[in-house]
Amino acid sequence: MKPIITCDVSKNKSHIRGYLNPETPLDKAFKIQHVKSGFKEIKSLAEKLKSLTGLYPAFVLEDTGVYSECVKRYVERIGLDLYSISPLESAKQRKAKIRVTKTDPLDCDNIAKVYYSRNLRKSNNTYQNIRNLARSKESLTRQIITQKCIISRYLDLIRPCIEDFFGDFDKKWLYVVIKQYGHPDVLKRRTVDQIASLLMHQANKRKLNAYRIAHKLKDYALEVVSGIQNNDETITQLVNSIKRLEQLTLEKDVINSKLNEKVKKYQIYEVIKHLPCVGENLLLSLSSELLNIDNYKSAKQLVAYAGLDPSILQSGKENGEHYSITKKGNGLLRSKLYLLVKLMLSNKKDNVVTRFYLKKKNSGLPNKAAVIASCRKLLTVIYGMNKNKTFILQ
Repeated sequence: MKPIITCDVSKNKSHIRGYLNPETPLDKAFKIQHVKSGFKEIKSLAEKLKSLTGLYPAFVLEDTGVYSECVKRYVERIGLDLYSISPLESAKQRKAKIRVTKTDPLDCDNIAKVYYSRNLRKSNNTYQNIRNLARSKESLTRQIITQKCIISRYLDLIRPCIEDFFGDFDKKWLYVVIKQYGHPDVLKRRTVDQIASLLMHQANKRKLNAYRIAHKLKDYALEVVSGIQNNDETITQLVNSIKRLEQLTLEKDVINSKLNEKVKKYQIYEVIKHLPCVGENLLLSLSSELLNIDNYKSAKQLVAYAGLDPSILQSGKENGEHYSITKKGNGLLRSKLYLLVKLMLSNKKDNVVTRFYLKKKNSGLPNKAAVIASCRKLLTVIYGMNKNKTFILQ
């Protein structure tokens, strides 16, 4: 069998150990730091195993999210085959022992046992790159929401009642006006022609619409009582917040375009696309998290990957009917499934997931527990649709 290097990853450091074969470890596990000098130890160990066996080793690690990304990148750079196992698989191997012990060096042994006892697939870096894009988009979305809240607070102070004048409107043109004129007092001194010209050239408004908005802005500027002076530092902060929002939005649009182009090549994209209540953001997020769905031999394994498998307590008065989920595994996937189930329930259209929810609810399960059980059902259905190449939710 092929030699391997196992790696138990934690924050800023890892424990690694070499194995000539399933029965013969090479020396003891040792710690490396996640810096260049530490990573060179991986290369040295790989060369040592190559000299003893004639084969370059595979590199096997327990996937720990962001902590393992720098390790993966280095291993791929030096050309070793990379395999990832989930923390669930490693934990299952530990529990198989009569005496359960968890230490980083022993975890290296557990990882080796998982590798040699199962037919693992090599890690697909393409999947991870797409997933990283999707998660960058999630991060940008959260930052955009935060920035909009900051801008809203500034507007309440500097330009109160603006929404009463204009109702529900696209704020992009307002941001153009604020960046140019800042305080309402400055706006008072500008003509309708100047304001309309700004809106036409920088906010892409047509002439008729630009003049309509310009007239209303002049009326607003004459009526409003701002909460600050026109030379207050808060105006600069508002303008900077608007510029920051525009930059974040531009970055998100670029990532969204790349993500859309990459994800739509995969079958899971079509599966998710045909689910009810799925908009573009949810479509891209769910598809990105499920690109490796074919790696799972059963729906049960996929459910465990999402951390939706039940942790059942059955002892004394507890009968196992009310249980929590493990919450191990992919938290982002779990949250997106939860959101989709809630949307399906709000939509009130009949399908296998909503029927399952009603069945659980009518059996006495609390609402949140019934929703979580429905998330598990939805993921099982997605697995079946992908496996059978069917794109209709019954």
